[in-house]
Amino acid sequence: MSNATLTLVIILAAVVVIALATGAFYTARYRRTQRLRERFGPEYEHSVEHTGDRRRAG
Repeated sequence: MSNATLTLVIILAAVVVIALATGAFYTARYRRTQRLRERFGPEYEHSVEHTGDRRRAG
């Protein structure tokens, strides 16, 4: 395998890993938000509006 091919394979693998990690992060964040909404209902939304930040509200 040439150096160029090896480099391309490594770059593609890194892109795939980054894409999977990004997808996992956003999926986890979405699920957490859904759990908080189910558990606290309108109070969660009120807290988000009050703080202006979902991270601080949760």
